[in-house]
Amino acid sequence: MRNERRQHGAFTLIEMLVVIAIIIILLGTVIAIGTNVRASSAARQTKVILKAMETALEGYRTSNNGVEPASIAALLQSPEGKRVLSGLPSGTISGTTVFDGFGNQISYFRTGDTITGTVTAQRTFFRSPGPDGTANSADDMFSYDQ
Repeated sequence: MRNERRQHGAFTLIEMLVVIAIIIILLGTVIAIGTNVRASSAARQTKVILKAMETALEGYRTSNNGVEPASIAALLQSPEGKRVLSGLPSGTISGTTVFDGFGNQISYFRTGDTITGTVTAQRTFFRSPGPDGTANSADDMFSYDQ
């Protein structure tokens, strides 16, 4: 009996499967991190937009003796709205609609407006439906939280 070792330059099937599994795990990790970064960026952008809307609203109230705009359109067309909101990222404002970082429409509620069912607004605020795009859910974002 001879003790011969065969030397090949090729990988075994097991080695190839292990390498493929490692690559798949790494790709999954990178994709998950990218998704989290995108969602985090959209949330930060939404906070900035809501804060800018609140700032424009305060300027509007100051210039109009405490009177609030009747709609987002009125705020957008006011000098205060144009000045404050002109610095928002492109695509945030389309006509008389303001979109959050997730691409959802921002809502405007004045004191006394009906929010849902019998619930009325106790103060004026702006609301983003958040990442899920559904209003009145746990992930909604509000201008008074900023």
